[in-house]
Amino acid sequence: MDPITAHAARATLERLRTHRDPVLRDLATAVLAGRLSLSDVTTNSSAMPVLQRALDKYADWRASLSDEEYASLVGEAQNKLAELRRRLAADGDGHA
Repeated sequence: MDPITAHAARATLERLRTHRDPVLRDLATAVLAGRLSLSDVTTNSSAMPVLQRALDKYADWRASLSDEEYASLVGEAQNKLAELRRRLAADGDGHA
């Protein structure tokens, strides 16, 4: 996993450790502790209903945006990733 993806995954997992859903909290904690891989999570039967609800919520959110709004958000995300790559490269932690 490249350093940017690893950083984003870790930040997301850290946020999920405080999620209101106990299944997500437990899964995030297990991944961060090395007891589960991200691949394990995708096949975990207790995670499926929670992940499906999250995907449905994302789909509803995405459908509520115009193409222009979505393109703007994608541009913002790309800019943030580019900045993160620059910072990691400057710190010697990135391979960008």
